[in-house]
Amino acid sequence: MEIFLVVLIIQSVILLEKIQKGVDFLSKVICKMSFKHPNFKDSTSKNISHIGYIATRSGVDKTISEQDLEKELHKEIVGGSDNKTYVNYIDKRTNSHGLFGQEGIVDPKKIQNEIRKVDSFVWRSIVSLREEDAEKIGFLSKGKWQDMLRKKVPDMAHEMGIGFTNLKWCAAIHMEKGHPHAHVVFWEREPKKTVGIISVNSLNKIKKLYTDEIFEEERLQLLLEKNISRDILRDLAGVNISNIARILKSDKQNEKIKIGVAPRLYSEQENELINKLQALSKSLPGKGRVNFKFMSEEIKEEVDIIADYLLKQPEFSASLTKNLISVEKLTRMYTGKDEAIKKAMENTHNDIKKRISQIILRAAVEVQRENIFVVDDDLACETVVIIKNMNNRINLATEHTKVLKNLCFSLIKIGEKEEHVLETLNNFAKRESINCQRDRLLNILKQVKEDEDEDEAEVITLSTTKTIDKHLSVLKLSGNTEEEVFEKTKKIIEKDSRLLEKKFRVLSEKGFFWKIRETYLLTDKGKTELLKIKELDLTEKEIFKFLETKEIQKNIGLDDFLKNKNIFSSLRDKDPEEFKIGHYDVRVRDEFGHKNKITLKELENNIYERYTDNELNTNIEKAEQEIDMLKYRINKLTLNGYVFLDKKTGAYSFVNEMLDFFKYDEEKEKYMFTAEGKEAFDISNKMEFTRYDANVTLSYIDNSKDKILTKEDLSEVLHKEILNKTAERYFHEFSEILSTDFIETTKKYVSIDSEGNLSSTKEGNLLGIELNKLKYYFKESKGLLDDKKLKEICKTDEKFRTISNTLHTQIKKGFIEKNEDTGFYKIKPDILSTKNLLYQIYKEGGSLKQADIRAVLEKNIPNYEAKKQVSYICWRLDNLKEQDYLKGEKDKYEITTNGAEKREDILVPERRLLDKTVSYLVRLGLISVDGNGYKNTDEYYKYKEILETVKENKLKRESSIFSNEIAKVVDRTQNNVDVGKIERNGKRILVGKYINDEYEEIKTTYDDIRSVCGISDTKLKTIKNLSTMLLVSGANLKETTSIIESWNARANKMPTERLKEIIDKAHDTVKENNLWDKTTLISTKEWKETFESLGFTEEETPKWMFRGENWENFNKAGLGLVSSVNKMWQGVWNALRKQEKKTEMDVIYASKKQTKDMSKAAKKEQNKKQKSSGMFHEEEME
Repeated sequence: MEIFLVVLIIQSVILLEKIQKGVDFLSKVICKMSFKHPNFKDSTSKNISHIGYIATRSGVDKTISEQDLEKELHKEIVGGSDNKTYVNYIDKRTNSHGLFGQEGIVDPKKIQNEIRKVDSFVWRSIVSLREEDAEKIGFLSKGKWQDMLRKKVPDMAHEMGIGFTNLKWCAAIHMEKGHPHAHVVFWEREPKKTVGIISVNSLNKIKKLYTDEIFEEERLQLLLEKNISRDILRDLAGVNISNIARILKSDKQNEKIKIGVAPRLYSEQENELINKLQALSKSLPGKGRVNFKFMSEEIKEEVDIIADYLLKQPEFSASLTKNLISVEKLTRMYTGKDEAIKKAMENTHNDIKKRISQIILRAAVEVQRENIFVVDDDLACETVVIIKNMNNRINLATEHTKVLKNLCFSLIKIGEKEEHVLETLNNFAKRESINCQRDRLLNILKQVKEDEDEDEAEVITLSTTKTIDKHLSVLKLSGNTEEEVFEKTKKIIEKDSRLLEKKFRVLSEKGFFWKIRETYLLTDKGKTELLKIKELDLTEKEIFKFLETKEIQKNIGLDDFLKNKNIFSSLRDKDPEEFKIGHYDVRVRDEFGHKNKITLKELENNIYERYTDNELNTNIEKAEQEIDMLKYRINKLTLNGYVFLDKKTGAYSFVNEMLDFFKYDEEKEKYMFTAEGKEAFDISNKMEFTRYDANVTLSYIDNSKDKILTKEDLSEVLHKEILNKTAERYFHEFSEILSTDFIETTKKYVSIDSEGNLSSTKEGNLLGIELNKLKYYFKESKGLLDDKKLKEICKTDEKFRTISNTLHTQIKKGFIEKNEDTGFYKIKPDILSTKNLLYQIYKEGGSLKQADIRAVLEKNIPNYEAKKQVSYICWRLDNLKEQDYLKGEKDKYEITTNGAEKREDILVPERRLLDKTVSYLVRLGLISVDGNGYKNTDEYYKYKEILETVKENKLKRESSIFSNEIAKVVDRTQNNVDVGKIERNGKRILVGKYINDEYEEIKTTYDDIRSVCGISDTKLKTIKNLSTMLLVSGANLKETTSIIESWNARANKMPTERLKEIIDKAHDTVKENNLWDKTTLISTKEWKETFESLGFTEEETPKWMFRGENWENFNKAGLGLVSSVNKMWQGVWNALRKQEKKTEMDVIYASKKQTKDMSKAAKKEQNKKQKSSGMFHEEEME
């Protein structure tokens, strides 16, 4: 009977109203984005025309929503506000249109005038729905579209990096038959973006923003069903595992199953899980964080077995299936791709399995833990009484002293004179109302100087962001300018590096290190000393553990380590490779020119000009790709000190030391490295094997027959891959002039017979002859031909008059037009396209079939991009062949073993990291390698035994020679200490902060200085601990807040908002721990510090209110988990009851709302006039 009732409860929670039918397999929202590049002359006029088009074209929805109507009525309508007045207003208002923006209706003319002044990007967007979907969700109403756009256009702009205050937009709704849609036009008030293209990833995110908003109710309904199924599955798992934990304690008398609790496992299943859980508990490490993702591979496998077993049980299996069906339906709202749907379902399955795995782990931990702490009720009551009645103010004297000492140390370190140090400390103390007399400041200064004499430098942290932030804040506080702050911090980094170098040099002289060139390496003596204090990192622990489990196995190599998920996922590059000057930097030097100076704006202009042809067509994609590469490289060069940025002018220039490494080749008209430059930067004449080669160059060999690539095969592949852009552009131009709109004009020059054959008319022959006379002049002027440029090209007045007359003759004929504002001549686009078509007809012998135009263009116009790429790839292949990465006869290429290994190293960077780590452990003598592969040494097992003894007896590991800082430097660099590299890394971080204008963001308030000095907030810590004491003593949030606020009003006067924030955070921590039946502890140290900060003496401080139990003995008595099992039991029951009621309400609400929405939609559709049908107009789909 109990099982039957349990099943009924589960069914009442997870069986939701059936998801509405007919969810299409295709994406429900169409979102397109485009723009006209501002560098094009006609972009502005086209953008202005587009505004007029979307605002007034036939089919635009000119109705006004209630919200907008109210504003308009106040502005323009005198009289009543009834429906008749409204209709008359809509019909009679001048320049009736459908344009609106963020704040209401906008005037198209004002928008057009504004766009006329915009010299940056103006983006166009279309958001469209299918009619049946729009009808179903109420999007046949303009108001619904407006609300959606006003919510989501700012989010869309944010995704593109445009802030709300810098955004301007307008839109119009076209209720087109079959596909109602919105046109959105937006731009920046103040141009900041230099690239207009939107990445595919961003476009997908924007599409998701719109989809989530438009289909929010439908989406939430699906998510509700998915989450209910998943949560119940998780809760069921929790209950069953707790049941098992209870059984393991053998306390059958305490078993009190309540009706409605999740179904029991049958005895056979329970016994099976008991054995599995007992085995798992013995495998766990015993202490540390219980998190599935941090567990070893072996433990994960054991947990997976239990999780799989649970998921096969009927109750779990049914919930899992229901969840996956919901996920499938939800995913189909966004995509119709089976692969994506399958992936989403796999992710959901994995997510559920991970949640169950975590519950299994926690249950196993309960079985094998040793101690537990609980709150002593009597001591807790005493503590609560003391807190309720105390009037003590938080004493910040200790914290203030720490801050002043730290500040004083930093000021001395940066080289400030003693008098200035005292003055800065005194001013800071006065500003922050710190009671500190000069005698106390002098005493602090004396103590700090004595500590400094011990010669302990922050050698490990000298190049971290945190330490540099501290120096910058202290220097700004002491009154330094931006330039002084960065210059002095640079000197601090240099000073610390010299000190670190000195320490390693002394250790080297004592025989602990060898110095080879600029690098320090451990000797055997140094290795022995390091192992006295060395701590193993996660990767090293996993390597040793893996080798311990594979002791009998032979031939363990790097690939075996990489296959181990725990080792692979733990690998980190602790000592990254330094930036290196390379061949591409010559290209950067070319851009800087003879003046060795360029701004980013100048760089962009130069590149765009370079990729603009004679007909003013710009290859934007290629130009922006090169701009991004150059900007990235310039930034790297600046960060590494090779290029200097003048922040006042925004100009970049190579530093003087670099100029001697470049020379200008007059013949080649570009810069080259000098011999000194090649030697200084170790630049080889040979090309490097790069990631591009691993991913791209060698992929052509992979895809070739028998893995042998010929030049002929490569050419064929690239000509198929790379679009002939010139031919494609001509094809679209020809298609346009032969279309219905232009055919009457084109017929004058091109004859078309009944079979679609094109030939030139008499006028067409004359057109070609006359325009060819001017071809030279347009070409020489690069499309910017005016009278001044024409005189330069003609050289003589007579020639100029002749050509000028020809130009004006062609203007009269309508072949050429002159821009009155700029004075530039231009062949009319349709005439130029006609001339190009006539040329192709001429090349084909005077006749060309219209259907063959694309093929003819592909044949007659060379694919220069493809040819160029063939040459480039072959050049790379030949270079790789010279270095023995490839082999083969001339123009044939095959990958060698050497090439395959090099490629693997590049494509799997973890391999290099692993190699460095394993080599380091071999050098320390903890691992050995021979013909039988890697294995742990006897030295390792001795080292492991020492670690276990130290841990068991709580001893401290020390070295009389190596400080912890020195050991950390050796560990971080993996026995490859280059002090110069550490210094350069610090400077690189510093320069990055300089060029990113972080100086202005540096704050020097007390809290900011305390934070960068690494000193904890005494107020925060005290209030958090007091709140925790009250909460774990049994006070609820409201009671705790009342007690703390009352004490604060009497003693501290701390802002209530901040106080409540701290209390809430403490409450969240306690609440989360309670969910897992964990006591939120305050350590004895923190307990003592809390009451000390309130002025309590040792005798006055209340006793620590926690008491511990020996959990292992408690377990054996069968009493351990009774309390926690009962709590979890009731918690799951409450959660199920709440979810049951919530689900019932959601089902009723969803049912009523669906009925109501369908009724509304039917009425609106009945009253709505039918609009013209048809697909998007051409301009809409730009």
